[in-house]
Amino acid sequence: MENKQELPAGWKWVKLGEVCEIIKGKKPILYDENTSNKALPYLTAEVIRYNLKPKWCLESNGDVVRVNKDEIVIIADGSNSGEVFIGFEGALASTMGKLKIINENVSTDFLYLFIKKNFKELNAPKRGSAIPHLEKDIFYNLSIPLPPLSEQKRIAEKLKAMMDEIDEAKASIEKQLEAAKALPSAYLSEVFESPEAQKWEKKKLGEVCKFMNGKFINKENVHSQGTYPVYGANGIIGFTEEKMFEDKLIVIGRVGSCGMVNVTSGPSWITDNTIILKPLNEIYFDFLYWKLKTLRLEELRSSSVQPLITQSSIKSLAIPLPPLSEQKRIASYLKEKIDQAEKLRETLEKELETFNTLPQSILSKAFKGEI
Repeated sequence: MENKQELPAGWKWVKLGEVCEIIKGKKPILYDENTSNKALPYLTAEVIRYNLKPKWCLESNGDVVRVNKDEIVIIADGSNSGEVFIGFEGALASTMGKLKIINENVSTDFLYLFIKKNFKELNAPKRGSAIPHLEKDIFYNLSIPLPPLSEQKRIAEKLKAMMDEIDEAKASIEKQLEAAKALPSAYLSEVFESPEAQKWEKKKLGEVCKFMNGKFINKENVHSQGTYPVYGANGIIGFTEEKMFEDKLIVIGRVGSCGMVNVTSGPSWITDNTIILKPLNEIYFDFLYWKLKTLRLEELRSSSVQPLITQSSIKSLAIPLPPLSEQKRIASYLKEKIDQAEKLRETLEKELETFNTLPQSILSKAFKGEI
């Protein structure tokens, strides 16, 4: 952070190395179980982040760096170097460190929030290494805008309240998002598991669909842009200037993403990692597509060295067939409802994205003295 920003009256720029130091954790003797009430949980990044069951160690054995709940913990090595936590108690792993405040005019909570905001800047790749590390020189030379201690405490308290409100709003959106994601399956079940559906005549897919084979395509012929989409087992994998098929078709992953169902939009190339279906006159295209989406086609995989779905296993699937007019009505209903569900999901995801970026925006204002 450059010292270009003009600070409010009473604030000053200081280096992190002037207000705190990093004490790195160590690798003590570890035990699988807590056999003593004097044992400490061994805090790794995974244990802290995911609340995993820790190993244990004893201070009496030495090589222990203890951290208390009111101290800041920081990841010192790995892809998340510079990420910070607070409120944990135990012994720190060698990939972790704790911050010892050496200036009595610095609030722990204020410092924690500042480092949280500047995490990306601290997560710097070590020269000559592909793995990022927390470089002490970078850390200690990072400038922090420091208000008087009373102002630090006020800002930290206000930020905590604001972050709590954001977390509460995010939790609500996440709950709504999970419900929205479940709607398409609910609509499909409503139709295909209804009492009426149990009465429909059933026919094997081999009787009502034409089956076709895809064709291998060289990687050098697949590009990020092109005239025709190339469909593989899990959908579009790129584009090419050649086409195999003109029609809209149903594509099922045969290997790899076994059982994934996709629909081509028109002229396309389809690889040999797929099973290709073209519904005949007796079955409506969209009705078949929605029905296939309800089936656990991956369970048809063979138990060979390379699991795959065979064309014969798909051909033998029995599909319910109401009258064609009813198939069209059902397909139209499902498209409308699932489109609505998808729009709701997209709206909620955008809202969640906004709330995910909000903390950084608020923290930026806080360290300019604007809250």
